[in-house]
Amino acid sequence: MASDGAPVPVLEARRATKRYRSAAGDVMALSGVDLVVRQGEFVVVIGPSGSGKSTLLNVLAGLDTVDEGKVYYRSRALSDYSDAQRTRLRRRALSVVFQSFELAPLMSCYRNIEFPLLLAHVPRAERRRRVQRIADQLLIGDLLGRRISAVSMGQRQRIAIARALVVKPEVVLGDEITASLDSHSSRRIYALLRRQQRSAGRTFVMVTHDSSLVEPTDRVLHLRDGTLR
Repeated sequence: MASDGAPVPVLEARRATKRYRSAAGDVMALSGVDLVVRQGEFVVVIGPSGSGKSTLLNVLAGLDTVDEGKVYYRSRALSDYSDAQRTRLRRRALSVVFQSFELAPLMSCYRNIEFPLLLAHVPRAERRRRVQRIADQLLIGDLLGRRISAVSMGQRQRIAIARALVVKPEVVLGDEITASLDSHSSRRIYALLRRQQRSAGRTFVMVTHDSSLVEPTDRVLHLRDGTLR
């Protein structure tokens, strides 16, 4: 808790600006974005395609750098970390659920979920326990022996979410995490994430174009043309 009793900031962007160069000229993906995400919050950022949502998520995760401004994790600028340090940070504290899943198609569902635990040197028995538990919560426990290439897109989405949650991260950053799910499944996933938030004090930042997902959240922000409102 902060000295005033409020939850402490976990992630913070200050005047974060990101440009991409193209043949037609510079594209402003983020334009001076200010954002404070406090411990235990569930924040949803809504915006149309091309509004800068994925860029915002990438700079908060340290996957990309800003051209101007700063991004902080627990008051330390991510630009002060080396590439290796940012990678370790994502393994233990900042889990990312990518819109494209980033799963290994020839590996089993179990191995995909287990992989970050292997990197963290978690003992085998504990790995099995954690993978089975999160898979059962996401209703994919019966898929663990299958290859990724043999399951549906919606099932892959759940596996990507399970992989992010299995390490028990402090912050989960999600890019259109329910894009491949129907509305019923989407609500179930968000209900699970809210339980994780309440039971473990976990922090969530989700970006989406789907305004129907705003109801179960603590705070809703809107991103348009690289500007956060």
